[in-house]
Amino acid sequence: MLKRLRQSYLKNRAELGALLTGRMPDFVYGARRFRDIPVFCFHSARYPEFEHQLHFLKRNGYRTLDATELHERLCDTRYRNDGKEIVLTFDDGMASVWTVAYPLLQKYEFKIISFILPGLIEAGDAPGETIDDVDMDDRETLARRDYSSAPLCNWREIEVMHGSGLVDFQSHGMYHALVAVSSHIVDFINPDFDAYHYGNIHVPVYRDEAGRESREAVLGHPVYESRPRLSGHRRYLDPYGLRAKCADYVERRGGRDFFKKPTWRAELRQLAEQYCRTR
Repeated sequence: MLKRLRQSYLKNRAELGALLTGRMPDFVYGARRFRDIPVFCFHSARYPEFEHQLHFLKRNGYRTLDATELHERLCDTRYRNDGKEIVLTFDDGMASVWTVAYPLLQKYEFKIISFILPGLIEAGDAPGETIDDVDMDDRETLARRDYSSAPLCNWREIEVMHGSGLVDFQSHGMYHALVAVSSHIVDFINPDFDAYHYGNIHVPVYRDEAGRESREAVLGHPVYESRPRLSGHRRYLDPYGLRAKCADYVERRGGRDFFKKPTWRAELRQLAEQYCRTR
């Protein structure tokens, strides 16, 4: 829980700071003409909540922009928003962009920008079902594909949405990679570690002795203080030997059963400290 709260704070601290200091954009306070363009960020499109939101926007005369239109307005020094132009974005390319958002964009004639992870997307034999293909009672179940074995849109679905002109696809990085930025160990991979439900994206990218990168969640591996690879932070290359030593220590002491001991974190930290002192 504390880890998720910390991640939420890191993602939203700019907005929280602006709210506390009174430096929110003009449109928050009801100004009718301004240079700012409100951008609303989503990961999943929940049903029926997303339809209610689009219905509100349509009823009140809002217009959505794609990335090209957004760029043009930001570059135009004479541009003034009449309060009705907004941007809707979706991070990661979750499956509900196809199952829920896409049919509703067709219905309400809106556009979105979807930031996808090309390295994690599967080819797909064919586009999957959308809420238009199932009974009303099954729509909420279909919307939960985000948490299934196929949580991301496949390339066939992306192709269809791109061809419609309603979904503007942009890059969210190749793999949503986290990299270590310091030698500070914040945790160790353990059976309760939240690697995330696709791509192990909460596991910082490791390099093995041959320089190959991996996000395999190996029990015992140290988890260092990390940031997104595209954040610009200087990368810390952790010692491969320490990872191997911690993983071997866990395996020799029962694997998953080792983590039933209340002292497991203290033991691994002591092992890491001893390793670093001898190097």
